[in-house]
Amino acid sequence: MKRSARFSYVVIMSVFCCLGSKGVCGSQAEALMAKLPGTTTFLVATSGLDALKDSFNQACIGQIWNDPQVQTFYQGIIDNLTGKTPAGMDPNDMAQIRAVQRLVQMGIRKPLVMGTIPNEAEPDTFVSLFFVIETGADKPAYEATLADLLNSMQIKTQSGSFGGRAVTRPADSEEVPIYWAWVDTAFVIAVNDKAGQVIQSFSAADSFRPSQALSGLPEHGDALVIYWNCRAWLS
Repeated sequence: MKRSARFSYVVIMSVFCCLGSKGVCGSQAEALMAKLPGTTTFLVATSGLDALKDSFNQACIGQIWNDPQVQTFYQGIIDNLTGKTPAGMDPNDMAQIRAVQRLVQMGIRKPLVMGTIPNEAEPDTFVSLFFVIETGADKPAYEATLADLLNSMQIKTQSGSFGGRAVTRPADSEEVPIYWAWVDTAFVIAVNDKAGQVIQSFSAADSFRPSQALSGLPEHGDALVIYWNCRAWLS
């Protein structure tokens, strides 16, 4: 690969952790990226905290974080913030905060990707945004947490489909089109995608090829990978 030719079309920036894990090639982030739409123009990907846990625990900062006194102090702060409903706050609002907190905490544990594809159906909106979490064997726990969040926020949903794939969307999502769906154990959320381009092309034959985009990068443990096809964005 000629570096000058490559970077005239694509800008790739990657931040790697130096914790001695296996490397980008063959990482959980790469496996999830390979399922993305082939038209992906931007993405941020990570293998998740579960994949980095062992290496993190061996690092100096991990040993400090796992110290019992540090954990006791941290848990005390969390309990004070979310353990009880502050005076004057609607209990249902607190339930929403706790559900969001659980979903975020669960999300960052697993391989995840946030990215964009061109919105070919509606050029005025420029791009469609997607977010994917590979939940693996923990899918039932993610489904339950999502149900708790929707229930606490009193969001009514409706079912639909794109290209034979079932999707769910809020009943009043016309102003900001949004839907979510499960593809095996991958949880997919798409925004500004009325035509369902994201879900229809997820795991398709012409999916994104991370091996090509990341082929010039050194092999270290992936903490974060950022890919940007600047030519597609600026054209």
